[in-house]
Amino acid sequence: AQGESPVQSRLFVDVRDAAAAHVAAGQNTATDGQRYIVSTEARVASQDIAAWLMEACQETGLCDASAIHYDSEFTGGAIAIGDQEVEATERLKSELGIDLQPVQHTIVDMATALLRSPENAPAEP
Repeated sequence: AQGESPVQSRLFVDVRDAAAAHVAAGQNTATDGQRYIVSTEARVASQDIAAWLMEACQETGLCDASAIHYDSEFTGGAIAIGDQEVEATERLKSELGIDLQPVQHTIVDMATALLRSPENAPAEP
């Protein structure tokens, strides 16, 4: 029935790519009125996401990588994990000159920044 299955798109965008796309579009009158998908094209497996988060934990030493688990049962539903969900990268490159960050870099950079943020610093005794 409609609305009963979980939605797990698992597409990613790096905030740096989104910002670069906004700037590029703002500097090019040919993009007036256009909409762009600034995202990976294929769904990313939760196993890969977990591995990248573990990498960030190990690189920073700020968390327990063994505490990270992933959903190994979700196959993607109508669009399988790893299959293309949207078309974006060719248009971003040809019209805006944008090459998206690799998802692994986005996830590791995001996790590392969050782990190193002052909010996650150990409490002083």
